[in-house]
Amino acid sequence: MKRVLVYILASVMVFSIAGCGSSSDETASAGTEISAEAAESQMEESLQTGSVEASAEMEGEQAEAGEAAEGEAPEGEAAEDGEAEGESQTSAESGEESGETVEVVESQTGEEPYQEEGETGESGEEGTEPVNDGKLVVAASSTLRTIMDEQFIPQFNEKYPDIAVEMVYDSSENLQNQIESGAAYDLIFLGGKKYMAALQEEGMVIEGSVHALMTNELAFVVPRDSRLGIITVADLEKAGSVAIGDPIYLPVGEYTIDTLKEQELWEGVKEKEVYLATSVEELLGMLIDGTADCGFVYQNDAVLEAEKIHIVEGFAPTTYRLGILTSTGRQETATEFIDFMSSDEVLAQLVANGFTLPES
Repeated sequence: MKRVLVYILASVMVFSIAGCGSSSDETASAGTEISAEAAESQMEESLQTGSVEASAEMEGEQAEAGEAAEGEAPEGEAAEDGEAEGESQTSAESGEESGETVEVVESQTGEEPYQEEGETGESGEEGTEPVNDGKLVVAASSTLRTIMDEQFIPQFNEKYPDIAVEMVYDSSENLQNQIESGAAYDLIFLGGKKYMAALQEEGMVIEGSVHALMTNELAFVVPRDSRLGIITVADLEKAGSVAIGDPIYLPVGEYTIDTLKEQELWEGVKEKEVYLATSVEELLGMLIDGTADCGFVYQNDAVLEAEKIHIVEGFAPTTYRLGILTSTGRQETATEFIDFMSSDEVLAQLVANGFTLPES
């Protein structure tokens, strides 16, 4: 580009010299060459000078821009810092105004959540908040299902219509395991001493709340239509099969085996076909339909099925105990239930159903 401009200027000078009447072609030519060289030299100097000036001007502009940027940056940073500081202050103020916000922030820092005095985080007598929701959950031995569902729960509901009672039935051992695993029961109603004693030793039953309500005898029974001539427990030798409760699941099974060992009858029973029932219903069913020639059940269960089962002999009573669990929040309502079950009216009905009262 520079070279093109040089040649254009040289051409203009040549035409100018020619127009002015230059001396000779040779002189004109020499003059043209000189002028061209001079013009080219001047042009280069001009371009170089322009470039230097342009560079200097650009450097000056950049310097000014840099200074302006340096001068503005602190102000911008200060403004941003001020805004951030203002936001932080606003957040702090909003945190102080909202207790919930402060609590969330504290929990995110890993600090333990606040607990009111008396809270423990675990079920137990200490720290269990009282509950008055009109409910009550009673865990009871499965041998009590019929008499509780058909007699005592309806009577309790009639007397306390604002309290809804939920009954949970299972073997005493299973109920003990469930309570130890944290099952949300209010009361426990068990046959057999060791299960309640274990829960008491573990501190899971409120001290002083346990009531021994009634005892139940072990009964040796046969189907009502039996023709084997079994009239005493000594006639076990006439039977080919015996039904008993599985001691793993039913207290009546444990008491049966213990009683037979005391009577020195267990060895003879083991030689027969022994049916182990995992529930009271299953045990009674084996005797009602004749699956087993004889068996051992609680006397109250036999009394309830008196039309289908004949009681041959009774012995070895066991005691049923009712207590309040420390995990309950319904202790007042649970106490009302115990008062009802230990009333003279209920105790009289227990005796009428084949139970006996414990000696005082």
